[in-house]
Amino acid sequence: MSEIPNFSQFKQYSLINKQISNSLIKLSNKSIKGKSYLLLHKNKKKKLHEILICQKKGFPIKPHININSSKSYTIIKGKMNVVFYNLKGKIIKKIRVIDKKNFYIRFKKKIIHTIVPISKHCIYFETVLGPHKKTKFFDF
Repeated sequence: MSEIPNFSQFKQYSLINKQISNSLIKLSNKSIKGKSYLLLHKNKKKKLHEILICQKKGFPIKPHININSSKSYTIIKGKMNVVFYNLKGKIIKKIRVIDKKNFYIRFKKKIIHTIVPISKHCIYFETVLGPHKKTKFFDF
């Protein structure tokens, strides 16, 4: 990941502002995966993983399942669908998450899901327990 200008992790706090989100948007525009992110946890071995993600429309994440813990998303800017699947790949639920409206979603572990941005850019905060060695991705 490219360095985000003016972001600093202090021992007492980390501050995210509009300049940080604008930098994430610029980086996602340059990315072949249409995504950029900022890890707020110090390393992959930390139990709590906190990630600020910018994802472009047209670049959904592959459906996956987190075995270790529940997960939450807090949307900062934009709109996205959180899509849930059964084991056969059939969509069982789709929930729209929108800044300033339905801006937070939390769900239990072992649920197959994906994120589908429906605005030009979607910036959201993901919180999940790690490490992610048991995350499984699906091809449906």
